[in-house]
Amino acid sequence: MIPQRQSAYSLDLLSDAAHHLAADRYNSDVLAPSLEVTKQESILPEPSREISSYRSDLDEDATMKDTDPIMTHVDHFEDYNLFLDDSGLNTNFFSAFDTTIPVSFWSKPSMTEGIVQFDDSRLSNQENQDERISFSRFGSRLPSLQPEQREGSCIESAKNPEESGVNKLPWSVTPRDHGIMQSKLEDFSSVLPSGFSLPLRRTLARYLEGYISGFTEHMPCLHIPTLVPANLAPELLLAIAAIGAQYRFESYRGNRLWYAARAVALEQLRRRNSQQVMDIISPPSSNKAETPGQTPKSMRASENRTSIDVTAITGGGNSNSVIDTPQARLETIQALFLLMAMGTWGSRGLVREALVIRSQLALLVRDEGLMGGSTSQDLSWEAWAQLEGEKRTKFIVYYFFNLQCMAYDMPPLILSSEINLSLPCSAKEWKADNAAKWRELRQSGPPVDIYFHDALARMFTRPAEIKTAPPTSSLGNYILIGAIIQQIYFVRKTSIWSAPETVNESLTSEDIDRLSLTLRAWQISWERTPESSLEPNSNNGPIAFSSTALLRLAHIRLHVDLGPCRNLETRDPRRNAAAFRDFPPLKRSPHLIRAVLQSAHALSIPVKIGIAFVARTQTFSWSIQHSLCNLECAFLLSKWLDTIAASAADLTTEERTLLDMVRNMVNETELAVSFEPEDGEGPVDEGTKIKQLAAAVVRLWAETFKGTHIFEIVQVIGQSLDIYADMLETAIDMASD
Repeated sequence: MIPQRQSAYSLDLLSDAAHHLAADRYNSDVLAPSLEVTKQESILPEPSREISSYRSDLDEDATMKDTDPIMTHVDHFEDYNLFLDDSGLNTNFFSAFDTTIPVSFWSKPSMTEGIVQFDDSRLSNQENQDERISFSRFGSRLPSLQPEQREGSCIESAKNPEESGVNKLPWSVTPRDHGIMQSKLEDFSSVLPSGFSLPLRRTLARYLEGYISGFTEHMPCLHIPTLVPANLAPELLLAIAAIGAQYRFESYRGNRLWYAARAVALEQLRRRNSQQVMDIISPPSSNKAETPGQTPKSMRASENRTSIDVTAITGGGNSNSVIDTPQARLETIQALFLLMAMGTWGSRGLVREALVIRSQLALLVRDEGLMGGSTSQDLSWEAWAQLEGEKRTKFIVYYFFNLQCMAYDMPPLILSSEINLSLPCSAKEWKADNAAKWRELRQSGPPVDIYFHDALARMFTRPAEIKTAPPTSSLGNYILIGAIIQQIYFVRKTSIWSAPETVNESLTSEDIDRLSLTLRAWQISWERTPESSLEPNSNNGPIAFSSTALLRLAHIRLHVDLGPCRNLETRDPRRNAAAFRDFPPLKRSPHLIRAVLQSAHALSIPVKIGIAFVARTQTFSWSIQHSLCNLECAFLLSKWLDTIAASAADLTTEERTLLDMVRNMVNETELAVSFEPEDGEGPVDEGTKIKQLAAAVVRLWAETFKGTHIFEIVQVIGQSLDIYADMLETAIDMASD
């Protein structure tokens, strides 16, 4: 029988079931067999295939001062036919980086243990029994449920979690935790949006899980193994929940949480600033003693006037609630970063708010200092996690400013020359779920501090030393490729060749050669990093995968400046498409072939897997970096085809080879363009066919963006490419008429 206090279909219990099914689905007992099947059924790609197929093998004794062999030997173009071979990428290539499901960095309890943890601790034994009876009615629909006779033992072990060894899930929220969170928010009730309330306990847990299994894998600045949601600053908790709601496709709730988090963060900053003002203008304690000629009454009047002045200057506020510790300031910085990150890729209104936050965030990071001590010294796990988290936060903020520069062509607010921090540690060390595992990893391979300046200078000035230098972590390489792109941006913007009338011109040959060597040095560093393996069962996360997109984007930006031709911040697809159409023709050169080759290789991946399959199943796991890179690849390849269409009879050998590759690639899809004359028609106008090929390339890329995406900017990119393809096809039809 169903107890009267609970309906037949308890929403709370169903929420528990769904939540813990998500947590259990990647338990090692379930994951291991599926990975074994995947390994047997597919041919895994070589780890460095995606980024190394466009270059020749490096000579082990070379000083890396030679020019790119692609420009001197046509045979190297044959590497691009790999997308037609069985040995290329497989359908599992992207699946390893699906961030919609939790990644098992920590041990997880069984399903029934998790359910007990979520039960209200104030329920009586009878109430617990009632919930289990009600929940068991749905057992046939939930295959991961344990047998009923084991429930009793689970309850007993839950009473003594230390004895049972059950680890609490990092996103779990107990009733007591929820009460603590609410009490913290009450102190900011005056600034919270009207009608705002903290999400219910299980809803909040769902959002926390969404953040942990999604966003944190791309921007790992919070140490999940030591994360206690109830201990977080309220602004950071709300910011995490806002992103988590976005990853659960509840954007309307995510936006409410976003504005609430921003209000609390700004209030925190105002209160700390008010406290600093009070410290400055308050009378020194030594002056409060009675002085000759001043009566106690006059002293009190003076102090009263000072108090009134302080209130007028600071705007009031509860000074008793001011928490101004290094950890509190760090959590405010992390909250502002998360808000900026979510707003940068959100709707137009959020974009504007995010761009306002970025300047304040840069100031706060500088105030905390861009220099730091070593984290390789003998520290406790908790102390190390705090120092490493602070360092990672500063690096990721710096990197994200560079990412905004790539997306919106705006100068980054923190320069590479300002940073004097050691690069982040390895992913295994960061993800260790307890002190014992962390200590074991450090003992097996003693950590070595690699400072950002040294690693970057080595790539620019001493690239031959990369092969003998200590390997860099995957996040370290991620930061370094962003720094190289920042350097390309400033070299281009400060060059005399970057005048408006030559905006699409390449840099000088000297700049290109020097920066090409730097990118090659970074590539060697990436390949030497154990965490850069792209195999589906490597569990390395999406950072190494996203780094390959940034490398391709860096090669494109090195040869063609596409930043000014976009209006992504407007979120208007038609304006973006019009900017693509009006961009002037490219200047043909051997250097341009390198960038076009990158674009062709990028398109070969979804063609190999299947455009429709990628659009419906894989793009959800792509990062923003891939979306930005794919946009530039689509635009550059189409613009190059449009450029050579005017000189179809006068193509170089390299251009003709690359054109044939693109044509063969497109012919593998339903948008094939035939260069053969049809029956009853005269000779084929090759220039027109090349223009049709350009439109087909854009249409193929647009199709890959038609899947499900987390952030609005990705949908805008896909719509912009679709409209741009329509414009190209319309222009072809008008010319033929």
